Amino acid sequence: MDYKNACEKEVKDMHHFFTEWYTGVLPDNDENFARFYTVMNERVGFVGTQGAVISKSELIDWIKDAYGSHKKGAFEIEIKNFQYLAGHGGLHVLGYSEWQRIAGKQIILETTTVLKELINQYNQLEWLRIHVTEKK
Repeated sequence: MDYKNACEKEVKDMHHFFTEWYTGVLPDNDENFARFYTVMNERVGFVGTQGAVISKSELIDWIKDAYGSHKKGAFEIEIKNFQYLAGHGGLHVLGYSEWQRIAGKQIILETTTVLKELINQYNQLEWLRIHVTEKK
């Protein structure tokens, strides 16, 4: 399997999910939300722009509660500058810029992510670590 391409596809697919989830385009049900929570490793850590690390359960609650928080067309995410930084032993380190437009305001997040190979999962990958920094 070409994991470099699979990693880029997973990042873009996940952010497409976020756009549809946050704008309420997807129906709010377990089947649709499974796209998110089933690919988060049990030990996933999300380091946000304030430096706090949140666990899988906190991350799931945060995303679940954000359902429909933005109007359709008022929230968009575009992934730019995708870089496959390294891969070894079933782990893949990625870097990318996440350009968010929220109600006309542009926010750029620089993200480093570690994905782990996992058969029978979306794109054969799960998320192990996500570290986000807001570009000023």
